[in-house]
Amino acid sequence: MYCEKCGSELIDGSKYCSNCGAKVSGVYPGGARSTKDTVASAAKYFGQGASKAANSFTRNLTGNENGEPVEIHFRDLFSGIFKKHTEEEKISLFICGTRRTTPEAENISNEWPSPWLFSRIFVYLLISTILLYLLIFKFNVINAVPGYMFVSSALGPVTVMVFFFEVNIPRDIGIVKVMEMFLLGGILSLVATILLGQFIYEDCSLIGSIGIGIAEEVGKAAIVYAYLRRKKGHRYILNGLLIGSAVGAGFAAFESAGYAFTSFIGELNSFSGLFLSEMGDYSSSYSQMQNTIIIRAILSLGGHVIWAAISGAAICASSKGEEPKAESLLSFSFLGAFIIPVMLHAFWDWYFTDVLGDLKYIILIVAAWIVGMIYISRGIREINRISALAGSAPLPDQPEN
Repeated sequence: MYCEKCGSELIDGSKYCSNCGAKVSGVYPGGARSTKDTVASAAKYFGQGASKAANSFTRNLTGNENGEPVEIHFRDLFSGIFKKHTEEEKISLFICGTRRTTPEAENISNEWPSPWLFSRIFVYLLISTILLYLLIFKFNVINAVPGYMFVSSALGPVTVMVFFFEVNIPRDIGIVKVMEMFLLGGILSLVATILLGQFIYEDCSLIGSIGIGIAEEVGKAAIVYAYLRRKKGHRYILNGLLIGSAVGAGFAAFESAGYAFTSFIGELNSFSGLFLSEMGDYSSSYSQMQNTIIIRAILSLGGHVIWAAISGAAICASSKGEEPKAESLLSFSFLGAFIIPVMLHAFWDWYFTDVLGDLKYIILIVAAWIVGMIYISRGIREINRISALAGSAPLPDQPEN
């Protein structure tokens, strides 16, 4: 008998597939596979080489001590983007994190999530950015400049944060808590980074870049750790991804808005008045601000948000669902994973060659998201394992067979 989803052979009476974790709603003979099943099986074997490399990577660097196979279902993960969704579906996504709305472990969905709201959030923020741009550059309204700086700076980080909010299938962290981590956590991580930055030498050399990477990633991870300590109940890997992404998104948005502001005022000594026409010709300042905003908006898709998300996932993975302790942060399981965002950050800042150019950032963004997807896979497998154990546990008033 075989799993309907991945085609793996099953032991008779299995409630969950031992390979993909899918709930077994029925079984079918190996010789009666449909075209859909054949395609799914072919897709699975097509990615075997990549899976082996990912398995080796997770065993050595992300603390995947059991050598669990890594499966990344891109089709499922992005299948909901182009579907129509009702207003009620939008609202229901935010109804979570309370005792009434958080499912029990055995009732948590064991399917790969299909996030879609993040794409709508991206469109809303993009439209808002364009409208603010028109206010400034077409209608000469200088009062729109601060809003334009922050909304455009939040475009990428908030989109990625909402993606991880939807991926958090335990549904145990509400939107209010996420916004708290975005605003307060983002600012606190900046404060922690500034304090740690007093002890490092910042330049564009490899040593200086590693120092910056350590200071900023430790600063964000410290805030993520503090939030995870406060969280009640199980600390799922997917929780760590969400909390880390929220803190990282706040850090990235505030930092980018600051860079946009300093670019804007770089050549301005003083100005007053409501309209740009009253300020004279400061086109170079606006051009510099615009370049900063565009570059950082694009690069934010693979920067602070995903780096902090990896750190959060590593904290939860190393503490094995329990309240994180200092000793778990000293384990190879955590340190072996935490070095990834530190080094990604260091290579991001390290100016070592003109040969790669912008390709360097593309490579680093792809690398960061590969690690993020591996942790999503591990997080879903963790949910499946816990759900299976909870579903198979005997009731308190029933003796175990």
